[in-house]
Amino acid sequence: MLLRFINFKTALIFLAIFMLNPNTIYYAQELRNYAMLLGNSSIFCVICFIVYKIMQGKIDRKYANRFYIALALLGVSLVLTHYYAYIFIFSSGIIMICLSLKQKRFIKQTLLTFIFIGLVGIIWLGVHIEIGGLLDKILDSHKGLTWVHDGNLFSLIFSIILASLGKYGWGIFIISCIYLVVKYKLEFIKIVADYLPFILIIILELGIISLIYHFGTKTMTTRYFVMLYPFIYLFIAIVFSIYFKNLVPIILLSALILHSIYLSHIYKKEDIRAASEYVRGEFNPKNCKLPIGWIAYARYLPEYEIIEKPILQENCDLIFFGVDNSSDFKSTIETLKQHNISSYKIKSFNGGIVVVKDN
Repeated sequence: MLLRFINFKTALIFLAIFMLNPNTIYYAQELRNYAMLLGNSSIFCVICFIVYKIMQGKIDRKYANRFYIALALLGVSLVLTHYYAYIFIFSSGIIMICLSLKQKRFIKQTLLTFIFIGLVGIIWLGVHIEIGGLLDKILDSHKGLTWVHDGNLFSLIFSIILASLGKYGWGIFIISCIYLVVKYKLEFIKIVADYLPFILIIILELGIISLIYHFGTKTMTTRYFVMLYPFIYLFIAIVFSIYFKNLVPIILLSALILHSIYLSHIYKKEDIRAASEYVRGEFNPKNCKLPIGWIAYARYLPEYEIIEKPILQENCDLIFFGVDNSSDFKSTIETLKQHNISSYKIKSFNGGIVVVKDN
């Protein structure tokens, strides 16, 4: 879409940043919903940008309806995939509606699109509350019974922004921006001003996250907000595409891409798959329950009945299944100690762990 409706350079740079970013590669390996979130949000962000250009009259309006339909379907897919996507859709909706009102174009389509997504989201939220026990989990977070962010608000917001590119990626981008501001100040300001609505989406979402953190629940972590990342990638792609003929930013962008390839090559992920294959080969689900450290790990072994804590089982040596990247297994040992389990062996699979009885 970027190739057809924006330009080749922006499309190429956006694709390179998105595909070679450590986040994309990390979540692509994980048996969870974050790869889908990142993929769908990248298309959603691109379509929002194209719709904005249609509102400005820079792209033929004959394409508008099909893009609004795509926006509605992608928005629904996001709220069905993760409950924190509601904030992303709400923030995007507010800004896109404001843009349509300002441009006095496509007001009806924009309102209907985000109202439709909102209605589906409300219904799905009701299902979460009624069947999934969402409110109970939020209440449990205040009692310390479910996972909550263990840092302060600043550390959460900073980690969300930092994780989109990593410290080296942000360093390279900031240095490039300083160079471009010094050499092409007016042009750079014009680019930022044109992209400002999508920067405001990021700011608005971070503001809502802050309010929820203070007055709602602290059950949140950096990965819950990966939907924002494509807006950052698209901004970088636009900046670099404008100055594509200038050597310095392109050298820095190339360094960022090569660094991402290097990280992807040396990155060692927890081998939960190997750990789960060991469990499947050694323990019969008819005799053994699966004691896990986090509900997501159950997806690797769906045939087992799960228990969300370590246990000693009769006629089964399996005590615990989870992840621990530390060399001394301090977190796992502490968890076992809290459940009065003192005799055991820990089998490690590059971060994936299986705890069994020490017979």
